[in-house]
Amino acid sequence: MGAPTGGEIPDHRWRVVDSAGWAFLIGAPCGGAFHFCHALISNWPRRLATGARAAVAHAPRVAGSLAAYSAVRCAFERAASVVRGREDPWNSVAAASAAWALLDARLGPRAAARSAVLGAACGAFVEGAFIVYVRVFVEEPPPPPLPPVPQRDDPGHTPTPGPGRFLGIPRQEIVVQEIAVDDLPSHQRKRLLIIS
Repeated sequence: MGAPTGGEIPDHRWRVVDSAGWAFLIGAPCGGAFHFCHALISNWPRRLATGARAAVAHAPRVAGSLAAYSAVRCAFERAASVVRGREDPWNSVAAASAAWALLDARLGPRAAARSAVLGAACGAFVEGAFIVYVRVFVEEPPPPPLPPVPQRDDPGHTPTPGPGRFLGIPRQEIVVQEIAVDDLPSHQRKRLLIIS
């Protein structure tokens, strides 16, 4: 197989495992918090005990479901990037659609088709939000162009600091002179360099 035509495809052998692990780590506390709050609202007497029991009972299930979805989506995304030969946001949208359809295929073809459309919409929303976030907060705008440097012969020229200048004063040339040993007194008979 030749080089990809689009962006470079990184070779992460553990990308699926990494994605599933992060999804499990995010799903456990979020699922526990959701079910804890849901139990607090729905059960008026003994709210804290019921909420704690609900969080402990449902957090592993939510984390496992999110990890399974993330692993399937990541596998489909890698497959789409290899088949298409590039890595771009469309791979993620197609992968989300295929993953939702596959996970709901046991409910029948209509449910799988509905889930595929919903997965594509959610994947497109997430990718669009990520692109906007990167453009607004991550990418730095290009620096403004530098003003033109006036020539020294211009009457309105004022020296400005720049490379090779100190406080706008241009550097002076360094002249090195050699003095013969015969021109010095006897106690200083060395070859000296005088810098002016």
